[in-house]
Amino acid sequence: MSAVRTVPALTNEAARAVVEAAIAAAEAAGERFSIAVVDAAGHLNAFARMDGAPYITIQVAIDKAYTAAGFGMTTQGWHDFIKDDAPLAMGVPAQIDRIVTFGGGVPITADGHIIGGIGVCGGHWSDDVRVAEAGLAAIA
Repeated sequence: MSAVRTVPALTNEAARAVVEAAIAAAEAAGERFSIAVVDAAGHLNAFARMDGAPYITIQVAIDKAYTAAGFGMTTQGWHDFIKDDAPLAMGVPAQIDRIVTFGGGVPITADGHIIGGIGVCGGHWSDDVRVAEAGLAAIA
């Protein structure tokens, strides 16, 4: 048994490409967002707050990315996972710091490994998802 394992890692170059692609999608739609990309451990790797995006979107975008990377599940998926389970629906948002349970956070994977997450905030959660997916397309 090996004491070490090798896993792929998200580069800063790739993280910045994701942010830039997400910005392009937002600009094309005339919208303003904050966009965060974190590594597999949830640490911020790349970030942009577009001019005009509300300040509150900064923390929410970072937390969406953190949630997606930490659990390997979209933030929208978290909503679907807990909505019909009262103990989880009440306990998860209240007791797990930084978790977000509405759309806009998507895990980033490579070779079957979670290597990070993108979080987008600034519009309706469905708009956030659309912009996040456009960002991920840059490294797909």
